[in-house]
Amino acid sequence: MKTITKVFFALLLVSVVLLASCDEDAINNLLGEHTHTFGEKWTYDETHHWHCATCEHTEEVSDKGAHSWDDGEISVAATHMVDGVKTYTCTVCGATRTEIIPANADAHTWDEEITTPATHTHDGVKKCTCTECGFTKTEVIPLVTEHIHEWKVEERNGSKLQYWECPVPDCDEMHYFGDEYAQYFEVDEYGVLSVPYEKYISLPADIMIPTIINGQIVTAIAPFALVGNPRLESIMIPLSVTNIGESAFEKCTGLAEVILPPGLTSIGVSVFEVCTGQTRKCDHAIELDEHWRERFRWLHKSFEYHFPRWIHHFGRVFI
Repeated sequence: MKTITKVFFALLLVSVVLLASCDEDAINNLLGEHTHTFGEKWTYDETHHWHCATCEHTEEVSDKGAHSWDDGEISVAATHMVDGVKTYTCTVCGATRTEIIPANADAHTWDEEITTPATHTHDGVKKCTCTECGFTKTEVIPLVTEHIHEWKVEERNGSKLQYWECPVPDCDEMHYFGDEYAQYFEVDEYGVLSVPYEKYISLPADIMIPTIINGQIVTAIAPFALVGNPRLESIMIPLSVTNIGESAFEKCTGLAEVILPPGLTSIGVSVFEVCTGQTRKCDHAIELDEHWRERFRWLHKSFEYHFPRWIHHFGRVFI
C-alpha cells in the first residue's frame, strides 16, 4: 500500500512540473482544450468572406459574412455593337464581381456633314455617319426663314463702312449700317448729313445714323442737325463719321444714350449741351481717355460732379 501511495505522489509531482513548464496551448492540450488562431487575410467566394484558421483546425473560420457591394464602376462602356462591363467591389474584403451592360442598338456616335446647305427657299440635308459601324442616315435642315446679320467692315475712300451680309447660300442680301433710317436724312456732296424739317418732326426715338445715303458716304453730321428734338432717346453713329458739327444734338432733352465711333477727329462746341438725360458720378468718365474728357468738358454744367452715363466708345459696344 505504501508503495502505491509513493508512486501516486511521484506521478502527481511529475505532472505539476510538466504543467509548470508548458505554455497555455500545452496546458490546454493536456487538459483537452484548444484556442483557434486565424489569419488576417480575407478568404472569399462569390457570396461570402471569412478568415481561415492558422492552427491545425483548418476547417474553422471566423468573421464570416455576406459581401457588401459598392455602387459599381463602369470598366468597359457599352456601345451599340459591344456589351459593356460594370465592376462591383466588396467594401469589406475587396472581392469583385462583374455585371454585363447590354449593347444599345441606338447608341451610335455620329459624324455630321452638311451635304446640301439650307437656303431661304429650300431645306438642306445633313449626312450622319456612325464612326463605329459606318451606318449612315440623313436629316433635313429646315430652310432659313430670316436673314442672318454677319457684320463686316469695308474700307472705301479712306472711310470705314460697316455693313452686314447674309451668309445663307444663294442670298445676296446686304445692307450698310443704318440703311433703314436713310429715309429720314439727306447728305450733300461732301458727305455732311442733315435732316429735312418734314423728317425732323417724325424721327423715331431710337436712330442709327446711316453709313451711305444714295451712294454718298456720310462722314460728318451738320451743325444743328437735330438741335432741340425732344423725341430722341438714343443715337448710334457709324464708323464712317469723323466730324460732328456744333450743337448737333443740343437741347435733345430726352437723349439717354449715344454710341460714338472711335475715329472722330472733330467735335463742335455744345454738341450735347442741355442733354439732361440720366447722369451719374464722374467716376464713369474713366471709360474715356483724357482726349475724350477734354473734348466733353462742356457736356454738362456740373461736369465737376457729374458725367453723362450715355457716352460710350462705339467699338466697345458695336464692333
